[in-house]
Amino acid sequence: MMSEEDGLGQYRKVQLLRAPKSAETATPEQKYWRKFKNVTLTTGYSPVYDIDFCPSAPYDFAVTNSTRVQIYGARGKTVKKTVTRFKDVVYSCSFRHDGRLMVASGEESDVKVLDMNSRDL
Repeated sequence: MMSEEDGLGQYRKVQLLRAPKSAETATPEQKYWRKFKNVTLTTGYSPVYDIDFCPSAPYDFAVTNSTRVQIYGARGKTVKKTVTRFKDVVYSCSFRHDGRLMVASGEESDVKVLDMNSRDL
């Protein structure tokens, strides 16, 4: 049996050594990259085939994947609208110059024109 008299039950406190702080200032490149925020990840059900940005305010962007087109808000990066009126895979989408209309097409034989201010096709 061990006892405290053997010295095995005693310990010494260890002091942690810390590296000294660097006096260097950030380089312009480091300042540039620090301006960016964390990446936002979303889960998708299939690969993304196309991303298109609206050329007018509020600068939303559309993402095509599977049989749908999802419209994301530029600021919050949340899904604002989902268009699921496609029977087959959607490969491409594009906003009109004023951002009021968007066209989308894919495996189907027709091109669909979407009104961004309503639910009309």
